[in-house]
Amino acid sequence: MKKKNMSFILNIIIFLLLIIALVLETFELIMRGEGLHLLVRRFKFFTELSNIFAGVTAFVYAYYLFNGKDNESVPKLLKILKLFSTTSVVVTFLTVIFYLIPVSGSNWKFLVVGSQFIFHIFNPILCFITYTFFEDNKVDNKYLVYNLIPITSYGLFYLVMALTHVENGVIPYEYDWYLFMKNGVVIGLITYVFFIAFNYGLAYLLNKINAKLNTK
Repeated sequence: MKKKNMSFILNIIIFLLLIIALVLETFELIMRGEGLHLLVRRFKFFTELSNIFAGVTAFVYAYYLFNGKDNESVPKLLKILKLFSTTSVVVTFLTVIFYLIPVSGSNWKFLVVGSQFIFHIFNPILCFITYTFFEDNKVDNKYLVYNLIPITSYGLFYLVMALTHVENGVIPYEYDWYLFMKNGVVIGLITYVFFIAFNYGLAYLLNKINAKLNTK
């Protein structure tokens, strides 16, 4: 099967899995008796935002593949967004595997069951495979700096939420949901800088891999 056809199929699957995961997550929250506020506030998590970014980008990408003869029909901007969205969900995947599961202790399983399995594991891996093996999306390195916009913006939002809700020197879990600030503001700021640098490095690496495997 041609790479274009595989890319089209996989991008449609990524989009459909996004819809399935959102619906399933809504059902899970309702079954747990959560209120309407949590159905809305779940979108404060980078997990949901990165997956929506990747899913919508995948759908638009599939649209251009369907209406064009080859990958060249995909606009440069969309190729850039494909790199950025793939980077975002890979960051989600790696954060879950190497940080959230370890810090969650014996409660880690909730991160990889039901809708969270799709958000945290399945879709990120599928996005990586699709981008890496089936799409010619190499972009000029000068565009990589724009990849910092999503992670930097989210990080600023997180810092503002955390630092404006300090109670007796402690930030409640509700406002420090990734526990980045549990060891102090300095550690939280170092973590913020780390994620920015890591995000840029990951985008650079994915761009290089894509060029090596797909550029004719």
